[in-house]
Amino acid sequence: MGQVLRLKDDRITTVFSLRDGMELAEEYGGYELRRFLEEETAGLQEEADGCREDADSYEKELDRERDHRHSLLCNIREETEAVADLLDADRLDRKKLKKAVNNIWCMVNNEL
Repeated sequence: MGQVLRLKDDRITTVFSLRDGMELAEEYGGYELRRFLEEETAGLQEEADGCREDADSYEKELDRERDHRHSLLCNIREETEAVADLLDADRLDRKKLKKAVNNIWCMVNNEL
């Protein structure tokens, strides 16, 4: 979509792209102004590309972290279900109970 601009001489024009804007800059400010603006915007484009790459990298890292935490929580849930089963049993098996609780403790502490 274009942007309507009022120029210094009160002329109205529509700019649809950076290239259109550069042509206007050249028309009103000369070739050197256009070259300067092109060089400045090229640097900005490189920075934007770098930021986009960083954002993609951070997003992938967040996805990996989310998947890892989900897996950890599933493992903890399984162990807590085992603890609940052991507690519901007719006879309390302290060794199995201690092992299940210790597994949960190790999972949590390895993440801290």
